[in-house]
Amino acid sequence: MADEIKALFVQVLQIAQAKAQIEAAAAQAYEQAQAQFEAKQAERERRKNEGRRPPGPSPTPPSPAVDPNAQVNLTDADSRIMKISHFITACRLAVPRSDDPCIHTDRGSRQVRQAARSQRDSGARAAGGPG
Repeated sequence: MADEIKALFVQVLQIAQAKAQIEAAAAQAYEQAQAQFEAKQAERERRKNEGRRPPGPSPTPPSPAVDPNAQVNLTDADSRIMKISHFITACRLAVPRSDDPCIHTDRGSRQVRQAARSQRDSGARAAGGPG
C-alpha cells in the first residue's frame, strides 16, 4: 500500500512539473507573439504616417492564456507527443471481391474466390441444398 501511495505522489509531482513547464512555454510564446504584434502595429502606424494605406486587416493582439490542449511527454522530455489518427485501416476478409483493395494480385484474388466458393458449396451440401 505504501508503494502505491508513493507512486501516486510521484505522479502528482510529475504532473505539477509538466503543468509548470507548459505555463512557462506559454509565457515565452506570448512574449514572442506580443513582440511580433507590436512590430506589426508599429509598421502600420509608420505607413499611416507616410500617408499610405496599411495592408490587410489590423492584427489581433495575442492571448496570454495557456492552450487547454497543450501536452508534455512525462516519460521522455526530448520526444514529441504524436497526433492520434482516428482512421483505422482494416480489410474485409469475410466477403472477398475482385475489387477488394486488400487483395493485391490476380492469383491471390482467384485463390480467395475459389476458397470462398468451396466453403459456400460445402455449407450448402451440409444443409441439404443442391450440390
